[in-house]
Amino acid sequence: MKIIKITGGLGNQMFQYALSIGLKKHYPEEQVLLDLNFIQHYGAHYGFELKRAFPKIEFNQASVFQLTKVCYPCISYRLSLLTNQLPQRKSVYKEKENAPFDTGLFSLKGNVYLDGYWQHIEYFSHTEHEIRKAFTFVDLCGKNADIAALLKHSESISIHIRRGDYLSNPLFSGICTIQYYKRAIHYITDILHKKNILFCVFSDDVKWCQENIHSLLPNDRIIYVDWNTGMESFRDMQLMTYCKHHIIANSSFSWWGAWLNEYPEKIVIAPNKWLNNEKYNNPVPKNWIKLSCEQ
Repeated sequence: MKIIKITGGLGNQMFQYALSIGLKKHYPEEQVLLDLNFIQHYGAHYGFELKRAFPKIEFNQASVFQLTKVCYPCISYRLSLLTNQLPQRKSVYKEKENAPFDTGLFSLKGNVYLDGYWQHIEYFSHTEHEIRKAFTFVDLCGKNADIAALLKHSESISIHIRRGDYLSNPLFSGICTIQYYKRAIHYITDILHKKNILFCVFSDDVKWCQENIHSLLPNDRIIYVDWNTGMESFRDMQLMTYCKHHIIANSSFSWWGAWLNEYPEKIVIAPNKWLNNEKYNNPVPKNWIKLSCEQ
């Protein structure tokens, strides 16, 4: 039995779910379960988003009884902080500090509880078809449907700018600078050699983008997406998938928006650094373009 802890926002949950699909291929005779207890008590982001965004996904949830076999079950968020002070159980397999791709996940024996973000395509590249099928969004309607059609039939580029909690988090802040976006916009427009590009800007601070990003764009054919909020925030990722090309942030949210796009000639630009930790293993695929964020 393998149990995967679900935590974080939608992008992180998608990586954890993708790992579960990858593990099922390697452990066909075992149960691969999801632990939803922590995400239900965590209170950050918008809770368990996978089923809301992707109604077709299938999974088995670990029961409290099953969890007690491998970990200290999360009864409440505060209590989970206390249990973190207890000696780690041998059945708990935590992601290594610098998050390298860990081949050890595919040779685990017995009942194991997996605690981490697992942000590497190698964990599920052998099950890509199943992952794409599982991550089928609920249908769009209204304004989102109109914008999706426009993006699909245009030379469209998504630009994702993550601010909010990133501004005060020393691990994420200061990476995707104005200089990074300026360099990325110039790079991708130079490759495309087209003037009639449609830019679609996604952010949790659209006003800031209008004041700071607008002048970097070579034309005024721009859409600022500011209407998908709260429980509907996942619609931004859905709209990203309709764009032909992408400039992503150091964010799992736009990573998935770019990866789920199946346009065969897509260009994806990403920062060459994911975290303010030189030893951290960048999860950007090899065929995407990494640009420096330095001033």
